[in-house]
Amino acid sequence: MNVNRAFKEALPNAVLVADPFHLIKIANTRLDETRRRVQQSILGHRGRGGDPLYRIRRLLNMAKEKLSEGANDKLTRFLEAGDPDNEVATAWRAKESLRELYAYRDPNLARDHLDALISDFTDNQRPPEVQLLGRTLKSWHDEILAWHRSFVCILAEMCHPFSLKCATRSR
Repeated sequence: MNVNRAFKEALPNAVLVADPFHLIKIANTRLDETRRRVQQSILGHRGRGGDPLYRIRRLLNMAKEKLSEGANDKLTRFLEAGDPDNEVATAWRAKESLRELYAYRDPNLARDHLDALISDFTDNQRPPEVQLLGRTLKSWHDEILAWHRSFVCILAEMCHPFSLKCATRSR
């Protein structure tokens, strides 16, 4: 049985929500898959200590704003050295773009950003792992946007504890 269907049957009024942690984890997984595929394709073996892409594997999973200037320089240098077709860089930018989605507090702006991401990621010029991420986002579209709607609802409750906005919002 489909998990979504099981939840809908057991909890018909519940709203499924895709939280940022799990989506970014998926994006990091697709990024790592891209890195490993490119590494294997170029060098013919799994990552080793001196290989450029292997040396930046942890930096790739970090949030861009958490990278020091030196770490950002290292990331740039090693991507240039080990990623000739920019596939890993594209997957990294896709992950960072997905992270930006969760900065939006307006559900309408989030929807527009999500739709743009899906369109961009599913383009056949993107690496296959990024295309797969795009298809995942498309299949979880409503659940991703539910996070933004629930976030706005939580803020409304915090600001107006006696408000019935959440209870009466469209279902």
